[in-house]
Amino acid sequence: MNYKKIIVFILIITMLSSISLALEIKDSTSGVDFQLYLDADGKLYGIGGNDQGELGMGDSGETEYDELVEITTDVLLPEIGDSLIKRTIAAGADFTVIIKSDKKA
Repeated sequence: MNYKKIIVFILIITMLSSISLALEIKDSTSGVDFQLYLDADGKLYGIGGNDQGELGMGDSGETEYDELVEITTDVLLPEIGDSLIKRTIAAGADFTVIIKSDKKA
């Protein structure tokens, strides 16, 4: 059992209430040991493991972000009723995909 990942998961769950008070969260997604949050201004934030560079911070390896970090500021916000774009952020086990405001991935 990987106790480091369990501790990170507990930390993420514990921080959710304080994050929602500070940001107006429009969407969120998660991978194996990281979490991403999209706010109402199109800013993407992340927390957790970054072993494969999944947070998009430009680094990888044994990097662990134990507090919320801003990743990018130009993520497209999905529009209510838009039948083509429902989500603009997604995560897999160890990767992240975003659609930026210029509609490029």
